[in-house]
Amino acid sequence: MSRLSLVRRRGDEPATSEPTPGAALPSAGTGPTSASTASSPAAAAPARDGVDLLSDWVRVRLRVLALRRRFVIAVVALVVLVALVVTAQRFALVQARHELDGERAVGDGLQTRLEAMAPVAAYLAGVRLRAQVGTGLMAAQLDSEAIAKALDDALPRGAVLDGTTLTLGERTTPATLTDVPVDLAAGTRGLVTTCPGPDPFEVLDLVACVNVSGTAPNRVAVARMVEALDASPLFAEPFIDTTTTGSGGAGSDGGGKDDGAVTFTGSVGVTAATFTGRFDGLVDRLAGEPADAAATGSATGTATGADTGTDAGTDTGTDTGTDSGAGSTDGAQP
Repeated sequence: MSRLSLVRRRGDEPATSEPTPGAALPSAGTGPTSASTASSPAAAAPARDGVDLLSDWVRVRLRVLALRRRFVIAVVALVVLVALVVTAQRFALVQARHELDGERAVGDGLQTRLEAMAPVAAYLAGVRLRAQVGTGLMAAQLDSEAIAKALDDALPRGAVLDGTTLTLGERTTPATLTDVPVDLAAGTRGLVTTCPGPDPFEVLDLVACVNVSGTAPNRVAVARMVEALDASPLFAEPFIDTTTTGSGGAGSDGGGKDDGAVTFTGSVGVTAATFTGRFDGLVDRLAGEPADAAATGSATGTATGADTGTDAGTDTGTDTGTDSGAGSTDGAQP
């Protein structure tokens, strides 16, 4: 049997009307006072008795039920949250798949266009190859007009060139067109040559050698010509190997007179500054403007043809006039 607990609450003691010993008795004239005392709350409240019939294990069971209820609510909230997250992820995945399908469709369309433009790409590749070959072959093109003009400017008053010979350096012939060197950073661009000079132990990077022969009023004029050639950036190491006076004595041996006309022969080296560089940036221009590749190739071909023709005519005329008629050019000098 369970233990019963009796609880006595405040105000449960029975009320009594017996007077306390020593207390004053009410007088006959105090009737209202006795009535007010009898109607007080403590005297009017009825007696209450209570009995707690719940045992300790019932209270523990109620606490367990409350904890279970809270746990169930928390689990339900977590499940709902997880469901919402999974649903959002599914929506995002579906949207990403739709976007991927759209991008794939766009990629398929672009691939179809690329396949349709395959002949154009092949043509552009051929143009780039031709540009590379042209750049490699024409990288060592010398400006013969500038060389002839520099020689003419170096002649002092009264000196005449009877003949000039331009000897180009040797260059390795490529096995195929794709093996044409296009290394424009090299100093001589593949040209290798030697030229007689005053210092046989000094090796210079020369691209050509010019052999000259002519007459001068005296040895001083020949020396001035050598100084002018040495000061020009187009030439290096001018060298006069023989001089002959007009009186018949050998000036180099010291037996002739210096006041007569002097016939001289010699050579001068040509430096890399004489490269024209006309086709140096052709490949870069084609690679930097793919949209206008066809127009650029056409314009380049036209300009190349016109320049080649003009240069050919100019160089041929200049070389012919310099080699065979340099006397008439210099004869006009005062």
